[in-house]
Amino acid sequence: MKRILYCIALLLFGSSMLMSAQVSAAQFQVKIVDQQGKAIENAVVINPQTKVSRVNTEPAIMDQADKAFVPLVIAVEQGRAVAFPNSDNIRHHVYSFSKAKRFTIKLYANRPEAPVVFDNPGIVVLGCNIHDSMVGYILVSEWQDFSVSNDKGMAELDMNMPTAQKLLVWHPWSENVGQLEEVELGEASLSGDFRISLNIKRPSTQAPKKKYDN
Repeated sequence: MKRILYCIALLLFGSSMLMSAQVSAAQFQVKIVDQQGKAIENAVVINPQTKVSRVNTEPAIMDQADKAFVPLVIAVEQGRAVAFPNSDNIRHHVYSFSKAKRFTIKLYANRPEAPVVFDNPGIVVLGCNIHDSMVGYILVSEWQDFSVSNDKGMAELDMNMPTAQKLLVWHPWSENVGQLEEVELGEASLSGDFRISLNIKRPSTQAPKKKYDN
């Protein structure tokens, strides 16, 4: 009986330690703001420590609704597929001329036959050959740990601190629109939010697609 109780105690202790380790190693909070200090949605934040070692077999979703790509930005690991459902009651023709992925899905309704695999890292800008105002972005990450900021500007990373030295950040409205920006972590710690400020320029109705086409 004592042996059984001892084993149970060890099991409970081990479970408690595992849960504690998971909590302590978990999310590093990052807040993205613009030059006025306002929260920025759709910023991609990357922890460039570990290259992609596993790929989600479930396709990511880039929908089309009200003549817009929804969401505006998604991020996927290199090698993951993306599905492009059409939730509008009109047909769309999705394409990209970006170096990271050149493809076209000709005029269709509902859902295309197969998802598209994004096997090269980089920034992919999407357009619709029928509706010029439609633009969407896919950041294909060669690193495993990344996140897209929500409407409060918050993103979460599974950081391995303190070995992380820097972050990479990208937003389609940033002044450095076609490239990832490096941000030094400095004395940042898991005890509080890390804040990143970007210089943002709101786009015109026509997206600057040519900046991604080479």
